[in-house]
Amino acid sequence: MDTLEVQRRLVALFVVGCLMLGYPLLTVYSVPQTIGGIPVLYVVIFVIWAVLIGASAAILHRATGGDSGGA
Repeated sequence: MDTLEVQRRLVALFVVGCLMLGYPLLTVYSVPQTIGGIPVLYVVIFVIWAVLIGASAAILHRATGGDSGGA
């Protein structure tokens, strides 16, 4: 994968992340309910955050050919 394509994917992921974590969408989850004692809004923010990190890791992993460079 060339660097321009990787940059485009990461920028697109950034834009999607900004939209997902933006005020208008998060107000949908601002309800007085809990999941396992944790407010729904906090769970949604954490899940979105984790998915964004996983997606960025997958994009960069594919870009480097899957070589972790570690031992």
